[in-house]
This record gives sequence, C-alpha cells and structure tokens, in this order.
Amino acid sequence: MSAFGYGVRVAIIGYIHEHGPATRGQLATALGLVPKTVQFHLTGLTALGVVIPDPPPEQARRGQRTRYEIDAGRVLELYAELGKHLGIGG
Repeated sequence: MSAFGYGVRVAIIGYIHEHGPATRGQLATALGLVPKTVQFHLTGLTALGVVIPDPPPEQARRGQRTRYEIDAGRVLELYAELGKHLGIGG
C-alpha cells in the first residue's frame, strides 16, 4: 500500500515507466516538485524495491548523480497485493 498510497509515488513510478531511468532532479523538474520531496519518496520506493538506484547507495560517491529505474516485476507484485486488500482479483 505504501507504494501506491501517495500521489507523488505513483507519479514517480509512472514517469519512470513512461520516460525511462531518471535522476532526482529530472523527476523534480518533470513533476513540478522540490528535490527534497522527490528524494523522500524515492527513498521509500527504494526500500520497497520498486525503484532501483544506479549506482546503489553503498557504491555512490558524494555528489554523484543517481539514476532510478523501475523494477516492473516488483510493481506488479505490489499492485496484485493491493488488489487483494481491496477485494479485487485472486
């Protein structure tokens, strides 16, 4: 539910799905949000396994831009779980 419970997270998932991997700054500009807001939601989406940062946080150097891509399989898995909670689908 946390992946889809915020409009910003849904917008981030949708943008990356449609346009491909993007940085925090690209997402902020495209979605009309401040970078700190985008970073907050990217951190949550990363923890859920919905977005994959490149490079991974443990390998990133200070000041290095991180690009985020979608793990489509994980999105589908969470979407199916949401459907179960709503009583929709198997």
